[in-house]
Amino acid sequence: MAWVFIVLGSIAVVVVGLVVVGRVTAELAARPPVATVDLEEAVLWVGDRLPAATTAEVSYDDVRVVLGWYLDYLFDKGVARSNDAGPPTSGPLVADEDEALAYVIGQLAAAGDAAPTLTDAQVVEICDAQRGYLVAIGAVRSIDAAD
Repeated sequence: MAWVFIVLGSIAVVVVGLVVVGRVTAELAARPPVATVDLEEAVLWVGDRLPAATTAEVSYDDVRVVLGWYLDYLFDKGVARSNDAGPPTSGPLVADEDEALAYVIGQLAAAGDAAPTLTDAQVVEICDAQRGYLVAIGAVRSIDAAD
């Protein structure tokens, strides 16, 4: 008689476990994917995809500075967040590409002599490549991709 209770108890434990695992799996599947930006990886990715004329004049350190400012803009707009910031916000967040570029160029001008010596065209190329990196890792998509 005791073996019946053991079998029924075991079946109940397995059923509860499967239900819980199934529920958590469904919740995770419904969440949007979270993309994490690794700054060093981004610097290499962007630096390797710049036009040859730009790479002849721009160092990886220059790219790192520009990418840092670009990410600062995304943090300020609430589009980017740190890993320990809690659950992601619901719904799409929008950041204007032209505004991001203006922010980076403004930071470059505000930094004065401490900033890398870059032309506006070089900053545009770096920011365009950065957007390509963010799209490649699934962190953002352009409005054109939503159509």
